[in-house]
Formats: sequence, C-alpha cells, structure tokens
Amino acid sequence: MAQKKKKQSENPQGATSLTGASELFQKGNLVPAALIFLYSLVEFIPSGGTGEVMGSQWFYVSIINIIAALYILIGEKGYNSRIHLWRNATIICYLIFVLLAGLSIFFAINKIEGFVTYSRLLVTVVMVFNLFFLLQARPVFFKLLAILLSVYLLLQSINTLGSFFNKLGDTDISKLILGLTGNAGNKNILAVSFVLKVPFVIYCIYSSRISGRFLYSIILAVAATAIFILNARSSYIGLSLAILLFLIGMFIISKREKKIKAGLTTSGFIVVAVAIALLFSQYVVRKAIEDQESTTAYGAVFQRLNTISFSSEGSSSRVQMWLSAIDYIKKHPLTGSGFGNWKLVSIPYEKTYVDEIRISKHTHNDFIEITAELGFPGGILYLLVFILLGISLLKIFFSAIETNRRITALICLMLLVVYATDASFNFPMERPVTQFFFSLLFSFTLVLSLSSGSRVIEVQAGKTMNKNRMLIIVLLFLSVPTAYISHLNYRSLLAQSRVNDDIQSPAPVTRWADIKNTFPSIPNLNSYGFPISHIKAFYLVIDKKYDAALSLLDKNANVNPYLTLTEYLKAKIYMETNRPDSALLYATKAFYAKPRARSHYEMLNSLYLLKKDSAGVDRAFKEYIKYRNEPWAWDRYIEFKAMLKSSDPAIGRLIDSALVLFPTDQDLLAKKASVKAGQQSTNVPDAVETEYQKNFATGFELFSKQKYVEAIPYFNKASSLKPGDYLAVENIGLCYYSVSDYQHAIPYFDKVLQSYNPTDGKTEFLKGISLLNLGNKDGCLFLQRSAAKGFQQAGEQARIYCK
Repeated sequence: MAQKKKKQSENPQGATSLTGASELFQKGNLVPAALIFLYSLVEFIPSGGTGEVMGSQWFYVSIINIIAALYILIGEKGYNSRIHLWRNATIICYLIFVLLAGLSIFFAINKIEGFVTYSRLLVTVVMVFNLFFLLQARPVFFKLLAILLSVYLLLQSINTLGSFFNKLGDTDISKLILGLTGNAGNKNILAVSFVLKVPFVIYCIYSSRISGRFLYSIILAVAATAIFILNARSSYIGLSLAILLFLIGMFIISKREKKIKAGLTTSGFIVVAVAIALLFSQYVVRKAIEDQESTTAYGAVFQRLNTISFSSEGSSSRVQMWLSAIDYIKKHPLTGSGFGNWKLVSIPYEKTYVDEIRISKHTHNDFIEITAELGFPGGILYLLVFILLGISLLKIFFSAIETNRRITALICLMLLVVYATDASFNFPMERPVTQFFFSLLFSFTLVLSLSSGSRVIEVQAGKTMNKNRMLIIVLLFLSVPTAYISHLNYRSLLAQSRVNDDIQSPAPVTRWADIKNTFPSIPNLNSYGFPISHIKAFYLVIDKKYDAALSLLDKNANVNPYLTLTEYLKAKIYMETNRPDSALLYATKAFYAKPRARSHYEMLNSLYLLKKDSAGVDRAFKEYIKYRNEPWAWDRYIEFKAMLKSSDPAIGRLIDSALVLFPTDQDLLAKKASVKAGQQSTNVPDAVETEYQKNFATGFELFSKQKYVEAIPYFNKASSLKPGDYLAVENIGLCYYSVSDYQHAIPYFDKVLQSYNPTDGKTEFLKGISLLNLGNKDGCLFLQRSAAKGFQQAGEQARIYCK
C-alpha cells in the first residue's frame, strides 16, 4: 500500500489516476455522476422546432435543476456535509448581486421581460449550487468530467471541420464560415464552447501517461484547428490567454517541485499541438480565399486579429455599443434600466448605427451591460464575483500542498480567463451552454476553497447544517417557477418560428385566426425584441381588422416604446383607411426615430408622393443619407423625384451627382443609360409629357391608396405615351401582383426584363414570387438571379421557399 502511494507521488503530475473511474460505481457516486452528465448534455439539446436553440436548452436545464435538487434534498443529503457556505465572500457577493437584479425589475420599463430574463439568472444560480453539492467530496469527478468534455470536443470539432471541408470550394467562404453553427445558434457561441473545453483537454494531457498525452494532444490540435477556422476573434484571445496562463503556471509548478523536464514535456505537447493547428488552418483559409478570389470579412488567424478595432467608427463596432451603455450609466448611476431591459433603452442610442427595425439586444460586454441595467452597485458586485473567484483560485494555486489541487486551481483559472474574455466581447450570460461552464467554474472553485485535499472542511453541525438544508429547499422552490417560465418561453419561440418568416414575406399566408391563441401570456417580446402584441396587430391589419389592431397597439404601446413599431403600424393602418394626415404624422415619428430603416423611409416617401410634397422627399433623403449614404438611397430618391414630375435634365443632374460618389454602381449607371435612351427615343411634345406625368401621378396616387385595379388604366396610358420609361410598365405588373393576380402580372415583369434590363434585381424578385405563388418552382431561379444582383429580400425568400 505504501508502495502504491509512493508510485503515485512520483507521478510528475500528482493527478488522479485513470483507474479512479472505478470510484464512479461506488455507493453514492453513480446518481451524482449521472446528473452531472445530464447537465453536460445541454449544448446537444436541439431547438425543438423553435429556430432559437437556447429556448429548449434553458427549459432542459431548468428540468434537470428540479431533479438534481430533489436528489440532493432526499437522496444525497449533501447539506449533512456541514460545509460552511455562508462565510464564503464569493457566495455572499453573488447572492447580493442576484437579489439586486431581482429588485431592479421594479424600475424596469418592461417588467415582464425583466422577469423572464431574471428567471434565467435563477436557473444558473440553482445550477451553481446543485453542481457544488454533487461535486463536493468527489475529487475523481474532475478527471472524469475532463475526459467526458474532451470526447465532446473531439466529436464537435470533427463535425465542424467535416462541414467546412465538405463545402469548401462550392460555397462562398464567408457564408461557409458563418454557417458553421453546430447546435449552438451561431459560430461565435460554438467557438467559445470549444475554447471552454480546452482547459479540460489540457488537464488530460497533463495527467495522462505518454500514450494518453499523444491522444489528447491530437484532440487539442483538431479542436484548435476548428477554433481557428471559426474566425471568432474573442475565442482567439481567450484561447491564447488560457494557454499562456497554463504555460506560466506549469513553469511555476515545475520550478517549485524541481521537475523542470516534466513541465517542459507537458508544455511541449500543448504548444506543438496548437502550433500545428495554427499553421494548418492558416494555409487552408488563405488558400480558400485565394481560390475564390473574393473579398471576405474573414481570414486566417493573424489577419482576423488585425481586424479588431477599438474605433467607434463603423456600424458593427462593439465600441459604439459600449459607449452608448457608458453614457446611459452616467445618466442612471444607481438604478440602471432594470434587469433585462437594456435591449429597450439602447434603441435611441442605436438610431445612428443600427439599420432597419432591429435592435442589438446586448452591449457585447456583460460587465458593461449589467452595470447599465443595475447601476454601479450591481455592476461592481458582478465584477467582484469574478475578482473573488480569481483571488480564491490564485490563493489555492500558490498555497496548496498537493500538486493535484494546484493544477485543478490552474485549470479553473484558465476557465475563468476564457469566460471573462468572452464576457468582455459577447453576452455569455444569455446562453445556457456558457452558463453551464460558469456554473462548473464557480462550483469547482467553491469545492477547492471549502475543502482541504480530498476532505471537506467540517464545522460544527446545527445552524450550519440547517442553513444548507434550507438553501437546498429554496433552490427546489425556485426551480419549479423557473421551469414553468422556461416552458412558456419555449412555447412562445415555437409560435414565433411560425410567423417570423411569414412576416418578412411579401405575401404572408398566416392569418389572425391562425395565431390568435398561439402565444402564451409571457414573454411579451419575441426573440428580436418585437412586442408580441404588435405581431398580432400585424395580422389584424392583414385581415383588415383595423380597430382591433389600433386597440392592441394603444394598449401595449409601452411594451417596447422606443422601437417605433407602434408608429409604423399605425401609419400603415391610416394609409390603408385613407387617412393620409394621420398616416403622415406617425410615419414621420417612425422615420425620425429610426432613420436608418428602409421600411420607414419608403413609407414616409410614399405619403410625400401622395401629397406631392417634393420638399418633404428632399428632407427625408437628407436625413437618411446622414446615416446611410449609399447607392440605394440615391436610386430611390431619383425615382421619387421622377414621380414628382422633375424634369429629365434635373433627374440627369441627380444621377451625375450620385455617380460622383458611387461611380461603379450598376443601378445608377443603368438609370443614366435609361434617361439618355428615353431622351433619344421619346422626343415628345411638352403636351404629351404633361399628359404622361398626369396619368402616372394619378395611377401612383391610386396605387398608394391600395386601389390597384383602378390604377392600372392610368399606368397603361402613361406607358403608351412614353414607351422609353419602364416604371409605368413595372407598376402595372405591381398592381396585378398586389391583388394576387400573378398570371397577369408576369407578362409585365417579362417586358421589363426583356426590354429594359434593370440591374437592381427587383423585377426578378417579383417574378420569382409570382411564379412560386402559382406553384412554379422556376421562381427559385429568378430569386437566385435577384439575390445575385443584390436585392435584399431575395436571399431570405429563397431560403424559405427554395430549400
């Protein structure tokens, strides 16, 4: 027996032996191991038809929380270990933060959204303590969990690389990389889930014999290759910091124990594995970009790192989001916006840098976002949790007598660095996958802090034991309502998946009766931040139930008051009910609140055209190009001015001005050629030109009032008077299209395509949708052509209808 101990102490790592797996089957270990295994499966839980995988995953974790808490209370009796949790500064700090987050909801604009978001935080809190009680006094579980997560990482990495190489050469490199989402929802979440497993693989390299080291080094090389190809910059930083931290820690351990050679050997395995992955991925990505001869936002590792910018310029810069949140914090230093409500109060800031009716939802920095939601007290407490975790782990690393405790603390420090890095650039608090690793980090740190070696520090029974028992009862009490809320959210996501694509379609097929009772009572926002009530109002408008839609909008105006969806839908309702003054009022409010939204810009200009307000069109254009000075804006402005009877020379000057800014834009070049051809082929008397303008304006006015059939004769007359202009012809097709008479619409779209060859892709799009509505799959070809010309909606519709 003494010899065995001696042999183990000679192991340079001092780690738990693989033979410790037999402890899994000892009495009292099997069920806790099974529960930890179930927790670890969270990232493999599919979306369940919701289109947003985190809905089903939060629901799954909340159910496991109930099962685990019941077991701990009844079967495990973990509170009998007499662990003195209530003297731990990290726990106290964390629980005060959680309490403050709950209290902040009372100050929130949307209390229901705050409550829904808070329930996710509570799910994480329960998971932290459940994992702690399951892991305490079971040191072998760390090694077994490391092996399990290494296997997960290998399988996921092979799957990611397989998807990449299978499509390499056939798919645009940008689309290919963006499509590498696995079951995570997007590539960034997938990448960080990989990096969070890397410390466990490194632990396996450290604690294994030579054959095992080669095996785990291969896993590390494969995983690092997948991480480098995923092109997630925060993951590059997290991986680099984690490996650097391990190398420093390994050097300290080796020097203290005077086993430099063993430390260098371990470090060598890791450095070589990552270096091979780096060189291979650099070669593959560079070659793919060169072969495609296309520009891409992605690149090899060092190219991608060079794109990290801390300039506030650029619509996608995280710095803009951070500065917005910091400004809000300065104005609300104590209360913040309320937990889960940053997505609402951020909207006015996003006026200058977020396109369309979209919201960024997060600041891409959990520390800043928490401070914006809870004020300085909450933000400091949240940051303090990470600082205290780090201090605890550093104290264990430098003071532990046993090598295995020291190396376990080092692995947890790596995990902390990876998570904190991601929290500084993304929003891991929202995702159950990353919260599982946060819970592991927290629980392992508690286990190390509250134990000495493999034995739990025992304190006097009585009050401590009762407090721990009470804690478990509270955890169980919290688990039930959070599971119910997670279930409601999952049901809502199912309903959202039914309408999300339909709302974007030019010809929605869902009706009010189909979705009337589909959504549960909570949440009241969808996954994009749109009020559920407004989605219902959208379908009421389709069914021309205008009074009911207005009532719903008025009743729920404060669900997300800054989004301007209320104003946009009201403008639409008033347009369709022939109340142009009211429509103009709300369209103006909507546009100036979100002037980067094309839909707002189009609606406002259609009302200006109806009122023949050329000055209004000019004002809207100047406001729009302050934020989005792009070819599309000039193209539409030129069309609007043409509809308002601007002379051909004036239109020509506008086109020339636009071409100075965008000399290679094909739409503007086509317009210039069209104006020139029109001037040459339609040298008509002024009286004919006047008659043309009169008929076109009358037709457009009727079209704006949705009197499509009545508008057709006027566009027909305008077309016969001035054959060199294709707008009248296209508008005839649009009239038939708008009343779902696709059979008659298609010949007019064909005429435009054959005679005028427009380059904006709009006509191909309209013909494609028309064909699809007639059951003709050739429509997919026209959607593809439209998408190739850059028409925004074509790609979205092709993905929906041409799978």
